Amino acid sequence: MSVLKIDLTETVTCLHAVPDHIVAATVEGSIFVLKNPANQRHLQTEVVQKYTLPQSQKITAGCVVENEKIIYGDSVGSLHLFHPLEDRTISTRRNNSPDDGGHIRHVTATISNGASTAVTNSAGITKLYSSRDMQHSSTLPGRFPVGVAAAGDFSVYGATGGNAVAVFDLRQTKHAVFSLSVDDCITCLAEACPSKPLGVLGTAGGRCALVRFGVDQEPPQRCYLPGTGMERYDITSVSQSAFGTIVSADANGVVSIVELMTAHVSYRERLEPHPSGAVVLGAQMISENVFAAVTVGRQGSAVRFVSIPTPSSR
Repeated sequence: MSVLKIDLTETVTCLHAVPDHIVAATVEGSIFVLKNPANQRHLQTEVVQKYTLPQSQKITAGCVVENEKIIYGDSVGSLHLFHPLEDRTISTRRNNSPDDGGHIRHVTATISNGASTAVTNSAGITKLYSSRDMQHSSTLPGRFPVGVAAAGDFSVYGATGGNAVAVFDLRQTKHAVFSLSVDDCITCLAEACPSKPLGVLGTAGGRCALVRFGVDQEPPQRCYLPGTGMERYDITSVSQSAFGTIVSADANGVVSIVELMTAHVSYRERLEPHPSGAVVLGAQMISENVFAAVTVGRQGSAVRFVSIPTPSSR
């Protein structure tokens, strides 16, 4: 196993992988574009560009859309469509109405196979936009402060910030078609992969719940994943990969990787020596054997790239 650490002078709020680059956005309003180390012979990278949003807006959430563009939400409730390789903002629009208020809490552009983007603000209000031109199409009923994610071709699921989850059919968004609950307060959620109608929830109890969404009006089912160990801390991030793994991170700086097919915990390590106070804000696979993670602690903010054994040798 090898680790590459990139220290940044600003606080990273979100990290995104596009085919050849890793893009890190900060609360100070900067966007760092790094070479994707998974594409290099050895685990190495460098900052190839740095872009700063106008008027020093704080970046609070973001997601990748097609053709390597990224949508960022800021601290005043605006959305910015950005192309990192062209070093420019393509468009900016206001998400919040005057009575909404608050920053952008969560953004996802995978709704309806990428045709729609869901934007949730700090009040839990979720609006749906066309991913092509960012025109507002509808608003989900209810409040989902944790965020909303794709649950299938025409479905989304939202977490209330308590222990409840609501599932919506986008062809009829007047009310939820299903609801379910977990044992602890939900802290984060992950997208369902297009080929697998599975959602993942992280909880304040230090566990991750896997939700299998039904078809033809079948109710969703849930189970808990292994891998959190004896000491449990709030789950701060969950993500699914195209390589059949689920990556979770917690407030104690530990990253866990679970193989979906076998429920085997193939990796579980603290990224910083204890007690560093480092919290992992996000972790995701960027290749079959490399994951990227953002840590924030007393020593500042850093992006780590960790090479782990390939599935065949785990």
